[in-house]
Amino acid sequence: MPPESGSVGSSRTAPRDRWRFERLAWQEGFVRVAGVDEAGRGPLAGPVVAAAVILPPDFDPDGIEDSKSLTEAQRERAWERIREQALGVGIGMAGRDEIDHLNILEASRKAMADAVRALSPLPDFCLVDGLPVPGFVAPHRAVPGGDALSVSISAASIVAKVTRDGLMRELDAKYPGYGFARNKGYGTAEHLRALERLGPCPEHRMSFAPCARIVAQQSLPVGAQEGRQRLLAGAASENVARAFLRGQGMRIVASNYRCRFGEIDIIAQDGETICFVEVRSRRSGAPVGAAESVDARKREKLARAARSWLQEQGCEAPCRFDVVEVEWRGRTGRVGHFLKGCFTPSSDDRF
Repeated sequence: MPPESGSVGSSRTAPRDRWRFERLAWQEGFVRVAGVDEAGRGPLAGPVVAAAVILPPDFDPDGIEDSKSLTEAQRERAWERIREQALGVGIGMAGRDEIDHLNILEASRKAMADAVRALSPLPDFCLVDGLPVPGFVAPHRAVPGGDALSVSISAASIVAKVTRDGLMRELDAKYPGYGFARNKGYGTAEHLRALERLGPCPEHRMSFAPCARIVAQQSLPVGAQEGRQRLLAGAASENVARAFLRGQGMRIVASNYRCRFGEIDIIAQDGETICFVEVRSRRSGAPVGAAESVDARKREKLARAARSWLQEQGCEAPCRFDVVEVEWRGRTGRVGHFLKGCFTPSSDDRF
């Protein structure tokens, strides 16, 4: 249990009580207290990602600060420690389509609620960075500036930031030219110049003024082309899947690998195992599960594409084939099923 907090004084050298808000919740009888924060409300592109983290009372808060005050290397080290020691980590996300449909405030709240729902077991109480959230999924206390005041919220801010930065690096490979790996979707001078030169990609938020202004200037159709909508839907499901896999402690190695045999949506690493992940989307109420649609022909193509990647990389690690099924209710998507080792390649395609 963290030490009891002392009286608040005026000394600048007095140590901060990073457990103050958690302790108040424990004293009120709550046991599982989660810190909740988000990353990515301000950028012009990419999802907003939220995290919920339950820390054990004996967790060492050293190095766990507001993610914005840490370097990338410090955040990565902190995330590894949080992942190893936390009692629970949940991640939620709202993609570009949801942001444009709901507005960024409501999309952020939706992502935070999904992050809390992703915790197992669910928390008794939440500490949420910022202002109160009407109709939140759990009893909560709003803590303005909480990412610098509460160790649980700080941990959530780190998890959300590291997760989103990883997604933006992957989007940089998928949509080159905008500098997403560097600017993380924020409206830097480099990004704005690229937006004017290239026009928006499917990850740009059309409800944000700079994107809308470019579209108006260039008279580009917004959401009118059928092919563009398919691309949006596929990218949205893959974003949900990548965030989920990261929450499972897996490392994303590559996205949308293509070769003459076909495409692999996500290649991830789970411990020593290389995982070839097929992402399938399913509308709520659909009679056939998306995972069941991975038929023998599709499995053969995936196996051959996987063998091609392994040969290119000179990789001899153990591997498996997974399926992530993303279920959509309206504009809200979440992982419905995660099938590890969904199938085994045929004898002709064994590695």
